[in-house]
Amino acid sequence: RDLHLSLRRQRQMCIRDRRIRYAFELALGKSATTKEIRSATEFLARYILELGRSTEGDAQKQAWEAFSRVLLTSNEFLFVD
Repeated sequence: RDLHLSLRRQRQMCIRDRRIRYAFELALGKSATTKEIRSATEFLARYILELGRSTEGDAQKQAWEAFSRVLLTSNEFLFVD
């Protein structure tokens, strides 16, 4: 049973990391760095935790929507070097 839970957690982490990479590629036209993936992961976790305390509904969905807004309002999205 512990092995099953561990494998499930690993699969979820892979899916999350792929979604983060895809969002960076889609919004910013670049690959996410390891640091950006770590920051995005921390953002999503904190957002979900805060939503769980204060509101009902799909915290995961709301967290991903907030992450998308962060990318779309970033300097990298708004300004071309």
